[in-house]
Amino acid sequence: IALLHALPRKCGRSNCHTIGFCLIDTFSNVSGMGCYQSVSYGTAFEEDPLIDDICSTASDDGIKVVLLGSGETGKSTIFKRIALECGNGFDTADKAQYVRPIHENVIESMKILVANQMLQSDRMGFKLKEENKRFAKMIEAIDYDETLSTKLAKAIKSLWNDPSIQRIWAKRSHYQIPDTADYFFSRIDALVKKDYIPSGDDILRCRDRTTGIHKESLEIDKIDYVCIDVGGQTSERSIWVEVFRDIKAVIYLVSLSEYDQLMFEDEKTNRLEDSLLTWDIVVNRKRFEQDAVIPFVLIFNKTDLFREKLELGQSRFSFEGYDGPQQYEAIRKYLIQKFTAKNSQSLPMKTFFMCALSDDIHCVFDAFREYFDCGWD
Repeated sequence: IALLHALPRKCGRSNCHTIGFCLIDTFSNVSGMGCYQSVSYGTAFEEDPLIDDICSTASDDGIKVVLLGSGETGKSTIFKRIALECGNGFDTADKAQYVRPIHENVIESMKILVANQMLQSDRMGFKLKEENKRFAKMIEAIDYDETLSTKLAKAIKSLWNDPSIQRIWAKRSHYQIPDTADYFFSRIDALVKKDYIPSGDDILRCRDRTTGIHKESLEIDKIDYVCIDVGGQTSERSIWVEVFRDIKAVIYLVSLSEYDQLMFEDEKTNRLEDSLLTWDIVVNRKRFEQDAVIPFVLIFNKTDLFREKLELGQSRFSFEGYDGPQQYEAIRKYLIQKFTAKNSQSLPMKTFFMCALSDDIHCVFDAFREYFDCGWD
């Protein structure tokens, strides 16, 4: 099935030719949230004093944990939950910084849905209701960073309830569209209020690709941690290991539900395949051989969406030649085996399956505490 996208827009990055949902430049300036420090980098990366400060955090500041994973795996969601629930949190000013990104999420998501509906209308008979055709033209004509007005909200709300748009949404795994778009569409009336301040749930669901380095200091059960999140896009991975010193633990995220989706960057590589290949590289880095033994927590994220896909039966799980039953437990065991087999250095690792939006993340830090107290069996 050919990938269909919204019309091109200017991203703002000289080397970006993204068609559709490109928010890399949009969110790179969302920063200053508690200890949540954001910086972007280029060829002079290692000379940046702020990055050097983040990467050279003294070991007595806490146990240094780095979050790794491909783009769209939920690293930023986990990181924001850590900040909200375990770290310094977000004050009103911090939350207000998310208003514009959330509005842009909503507009861009509907633009993609409308663009694909128009492309599919002749081929597959996805016809809009007559009263929604003018709303579709309105959405098609606006820019992604248009102000989300009451008028636009009315158009988006009406389009979202159109059966033709819902049919496109049902096939969303074929498009580069956030899986939280339906959440914001359902809250469209609240989003356009003048006094709207994003809730914690809104912030967690806001699509904001990590393009720099972020740090959050926190204390859990009287243990100090320094959590570091770095960008997961392919262009940024060369610095994952090299720039960090004194790392004590790694959290690696995999999106379980994206087994049938292609990567944002090239739209050729399967996302789960990329996660496995990247895991192979990370867990077998020679640096880990030379340094102290580093424990890994492997998180398979988005279990809720994965279960939904299996139940709907719209896309078979056939990753790496899997021909077993299309059942959650069977696939779960298969993936544990596939990823564990890549750990050729036999580094200590724990595996969790969770939904980063709702499941308890303290289990991850409980696991680290157990490891540093007495090790893992």
